[in-house]
Amino acid sequence: MKKIKKEDIWPSTLKVTLKMTVIALFSGLALALKIAFAFLPNIEFVTFILMFSIIFFTLEVGFGIINVYCALNMVYFGVADWSIMYFIIFNLYGIIMFLCKQFVYWWWWMMIIICGLMGYLFGSLYAIQTAVLYSPSVGLAYWINGLVFDAIHGTGNAVICAVLYPIIYKLMQTLYPKWPYLFNKKFIKYVHKNKPQLEASPLTHLDSDANNEKIPAE
Repeated sequence: MKKIKKEDIWPSTLKVTLKMTVIALFSGLALALKIAFAFLPNIEFVTFILMFSIIFFTLEVGFGIINVYCALNMVYFGVADWSIMYFIIFNLYGIIMFLCKQFVYWWWWMMIIICGLMGYLFGSLYAIQTAVLYSPSVGLAYWINGLVFDAIHGTGNAVICAVLYPIIYKLMQTLYPKWPYLFNKKFIKYVHKNKPQLEASPLTHLDSDANNEKIPAE
């Protein structure tokens, strides 16, 4: 039997450790920002952080961040029907973002639209849960009462994404060569394919029809 050397397993161990660190960092950051901005009604950075995790990182890291955040949220605020719903809603959002991420690479402003829509729909999804647990009339009343907050939520998500996504995109573009195993293959292929355009204009190239060729799936 071949003897396993320490140097053979250390790179793999290091990768796993780094992935766990990134999951802990971003899930903790999402919770910390939620608590810090709790005084602003329905203005949050959580959706943006969890969704850009799906856009840039591998599946295990992206969905790891989503579920660890939901668990931390449940630990901090307590267990209730709404805390369980966090797992359902954000994992659903993660799947939607995973399916749409190719479009986000082509047209960066799609990220703004998607995050905004997720904010507008958040209250409606909770209304469905309320209707199932209590009654359709209670669910309808909950939905109508929360329409203003949903509007604030969706608009806030869109503004936050519009301001921060270009910055985060440039940051991830800089970091992926150092730790490529953290990032998903589609993002790496897209950056490699469009490297000259990225260097010239890191965001405006996404609107060019010349870059709209499909990239192989992961």
